Amino acid sequence: MKPLIWLASYPRSGNTWLRVVLTNLLQSKDQPASINDIEYTPIPSSSHFLEDILGYDVDTHSPEEIETLLPNALRWHAKHLKNPFYYKLHDLRYEALVPPELTRQIIYLVRNPLDVCVSFAAFLGIRDMDAAVDIICNPEQAIATSSSRFPDQFPQRISSWSHHAQSWTEGHTMPCLVTRYEDMLRDPLASFSRIARALSLNPDSHTLTKAIENASFENLQKQEKAQPFKESHPTTERFFRKGKTGNWREALTSAQAQRIIEIHGDYMRRFAYLDQDSQPIF
Repeated sequence: MKPLIWLASYPRSGNTWLRVVLTNLLQSKDQPASINDIEYTPIPSSSHFLEDILGYDVDTHSPEEIETLLPNALRWHAKHLKNPFYYKLHDLRYEALVPPELTRQIIYLVRNPLDVCVSFAAFLGIRDMDAAVDIICNPEQAIATSSSRFPDQFPQRISSWSHHAQSWTEGHTMPCLVTRYEDMLRDPLASFSRIARALSLNPDSHTLTKAIENASFENLQKQEKAQPFKESHPTTERFFRKGKTGNWREALTSAQAQRIIEIHGDYMRRFAYLDQDSQPIF
């Protein structure tokens, strides 16, 4: 049986929320799981994770060496797994990193790029929204390129919002369940039920409902207030912000929003973020 399950998304699209829900579901406890204990869903770009696989410090390796070393290490790790293993990824999909012969399932989360832009800006501490628009529209965009700002992560090429979505939802035959962040917010039980079935978890409704309640934004925000979230960016005031849709309407100018729509319109229509007149739905 193929062991790898990829929880993939463009940054700020609900991936961490999904991981917390899955952790609560797999732990199946009455009390919420710690936001700093998402042990079931590591991110391969973590230097600590790669060092655990290799058994030695990778600080001396260049970014080019890491780019070759990481896929090989993941393959080696996957071939020694006896149970399904979950990886979180923000990277653009490419076959070396996401091997079809070892992949059981992809869960791809997608979010309205207008809201992604605003949330990403807040995460990175960017106040210039034009710069934030540039980020999600840049086909060469990468994150974690600065060791001082992301000391424990390797660079990850994320490309533009639509190129990222294209790479994960087209051009391969691996099982891929696409889930909109907005649907997760609107009807979490239905959305997470679909995800659980795709992962062959099949929890009863009570167990799944409890996992979703334990991972509510209210609980996540309380935890983050009590203890810093270790995956947060140094300039981020709060990782778990609002958990709402439509924040872009207050944060973006009409020109900024229109630029995003012009560049990403095809995929915004594909995922039903624009109506027949190319006006935003959310």
